Amino acid sequence: MIYCTLCGIQITGQSGETWLDEFRAIWVESDLLNYVAVSGVGRWSNSHDEFLGTAPVDPKKRYDDDAGPGTTIDVALTPNKPTIFTRSLDEDVSAWGYGFHASCWDIFTKYSNPNLGHLFAACLSMPTGQEAFLNWGHDYGGASILEKMFKVPTRDTRFPDPRTIPNLFRSDPFHIPALAHAIQRTTRLQNDVFLSRINFNAEALTKDPFSRLFPDILQLITVLLSTSEIHAVRLASPVFASLKLSERFWASRFQPGHEFEYIPEIIDHPPESWRAFYLSLQIWALDNPSMANRKRIWGLAKTLHGLLSQMEDAPCQGRPIQTWFETSADPDDTSACWHTAACASTRPNDSFVNGNRGLRARTLRFSQTLKVQRMSVSFVNLPEGVFVSGLVLVDHNHERHAIGYIHESNMVDIHLPIAQYIQGWELALHTSGVKAMAPIYKDGALSSWAGEPAGIPRWRLAGPLSLSGIKAEFDAIKLVKLGREGSPDELNWLNNCLWYPQVPPMGLLYDWNEGDKPPSRFRLPMTSVFFGEADDVYSLILTEIVIWIFDICYIAGIEFRFTDAFHNRHLGNIGPFDQEFPGRRNFSDSNDSSVSLIIDGIAGERLKSFEVQEGGASLVGMKVNTTFNRHVQTPGYPYGTQKGWVTVQPKGSNIVGMFATCVRFRDQYERPKSKASLIEMRKPYGITILTKKDEVCRFITGALSRFLKPLEIPPNTHLIEHRPWSAGGIYTIRSVEPILPNTRNDIAVRVIIHHEMGWVQVIFSMARGLCDRVSLPPVQWIEVPNVELSLNNGMKVCVQIEDSIHGQLLASYLKKLGLLELQANGTTDLEMESPQ
Repeated sequence: MIYCTLCGIQITGQSGETWLDEFRAIWVESDLLNYVAVSGVGRWSNSHDEFLGTAPVDPKKRYDDDAGPGTTIDVALTPNKPTIFTRSLDEDVSAWGYGFHASCWDIFTKYSNPNLGHLFAACLSMPTGQEAFLNWGHDYGGASILEKMFKVPTRDTRFPDPRTIPNLFRSDPFHIPALAHAIQRTTRLQNDVFLSRINFNAEALTKDPFSRLFPDILQLITVLLSTSEIHAVRLASPVFASLKLSERFWASRFQPGHEFEYIPEIIDHPPESWRAFYLSLQIWALDNPSMANRKRIWGLAKTLHGLLSQMEDAPCQGRPIQTWFETSADPDDTSACWHTAACASTRPNDSFVNGNRGLRARTLRFSQTLKVQRMSVSFVNLPEGVFVSGLVLVDHNHERHAIGYIHESNMVDIHLPIAQYIQGWELALHTSGVKAMAPIYKDGALSSWAGEPAGIPRWRLAGPLSLSGIKAEFDAIKLVKLGREGSPDELNWLNNCLWYPQVPPMGLLYDWNEGDKPPSRFRLPMTSVFFGEADDVYSLILTEIVIWIFDICYIAGIEFRFTDAFHNRHLGNIGPFDQEFPGRRNFSDSNDSSVSLIIDGIAGERLKSFEVQEGGASLVGMKVNTTFNRHVQTPGYPYGTQKGWVTVQPKGSNIVGMFATCVRFRDQYERPKSKASLIEMRKPYGITILTKKDEVCRFITGALSRFLKPLEIPPNTHLIEHRPWSAGGIYTIRSVEPILPNTRNDIAVRVIIHHEMGWVQVIFSMARGLCDRVSLPPVQWIEVPNVELSLNNGMKVCVQIEDSIHGQLLASYLKKLGLLELQANGTTDLEMESPQ
């Protein structure tokens, strides 16, 4: 299946919607990556290969032109192994690239034609997932989900079957007959519905500070403000409340930055009355799926244009080294030895499902050992966050050494106390690239950070002070690898390993079940936990070790408990494990368990060694031995084999910590939950967050799930409690991923319990987002049928929309998504007990 590069919906020949079949491609021939072209409009056909599309070569041609399409070309779309085509000997399939719906391309190029070379390189820099689905770092306005079934999260479509695509997403966003009709038929209105009907006396107007401004200035202010700000200032100011809004104001609502910027055709064909047209949109556009899809795709187009604009006038600085993407550069010096920091990097010939992929390589050589006075780090803003794009080092002679994409307006400077030699850098490595970095001073101390390293794995890229060369790899936008010249005997656990949550201190010895050397490549970090620091302060009060087992035999995590629970800590994930735990269960009789060992830390009992059993890529057995010749061991492996056991016997005199590769995190590199957070976690400023460990959260999200069928509630949905259940609960339902497609707004819920009647009211509304178009009451109130549920304790639940403007905002989204016709009155078993 092929997906549109911009909107994330299939380019398919089986949808029944013509616009979903029509596409353009940006393409290249074989390895001619500097010659990117855009095709004419082709039509996807089911008779073709699953990944091949045929389109006219001439961008001005269409497949259905009366004179014919002219010369056509078969293009392989969204390859996750482009080197197959750059080295292909098959002359029949040498063109490859990325596809856009023709309507989406028209929206994307409405005001600005992109640099095709930059666009193509940007596409090459994005993972393609399992299903040729580009991951730009956003959710395509609700069209995609983040799959966590792999070591590194992978983005995929929310609608793998074209028949399940909701009406909003399958509606043509460019050719909208109702919009053209509305523009042509708009006539002037006699009354200004925004004008206040209150008669202000002269004294009230005089006391208003805005009365000192000339009318022209007041009108200019209205043009600059958003509609919601105008609404607020009219409530606060008698002068603005009595000001008649000009046609210039209404026309400005369609300019960039305002609520109807996604209707650019209105600029070329202005209506007779801007005010009348604006108000007419409040009547019909709110319920028009094509308009909603237009707004969604317009936002995605703005995001992509914003990314491409950062690529302008920012060449990749440094001495080019030959790569598969830049074949004309000089080959790399194979005699040099580089210490390289990287995470989740994909090699050119591998499938680019997730992580990052280098396109360009650059080096810097220094005639003498570099003495750094200042380091400047350049950043680029992407939908996924802010990443490092390049680096500038200023030496003691004020000479500037730059490598990568340098954005002068988006840089962070780090001034060293004095000009000095540096050991290297500590890097915060996200799977998509470098998030932050800090130089390591000559004495080994770390400077302040440039960027945000919190919650990101780190790599200490350090060595001798004789820094003579730097090598870096970049995709089209950002830094993905950084190396410094060194020798093989300088590599160790401290400077050649990805660590989380931070790099361990100096002076430790390392042993693990695969030897005493760190891995050569990283997709996930080594996660560490310290339960006995160098001064042995924690080991004295260590009281218990608990090993948590998931799905009969898989070691999920280890918990270390102390006399003072404040010091409790863990490695990996600790139980109990509910249905939201991201691990996949393999056994039909699956169950979870834990084993524990009481440690007499006060009497001097210490950990002596570990024994682990591997099963595939997981640990399926563990034995912990102590200095008192006691041990704890997990249940036997179900397949009855005793093979695969490895003893980890430390070289040092005292075990002070453990480290492991933890495959299953709840989110990328998120700290596993502590036991104290199983029910609720109370933040420092007093907010209570309820997760699905809490029965109230399960009850409310269960009711919402049945109310929104067939939409699925994101797995990481949680509640923010404003008033507890016992007092008639009020909560905000929030999720990292959108709960409703095409909106980031949260959902509010009120619970009213009628004990004497044996039923519960659950009332939903939009928690926020009272935007401009609903500042006025809707023309016609949307009726949403109630949904009845029954609890297994006999109580009835009535789920309904709040009778308010925020409730109507939620209702309008349900109507857009075509859910209202699915919601008939009925009774459903809600398999849980009512919260007490």
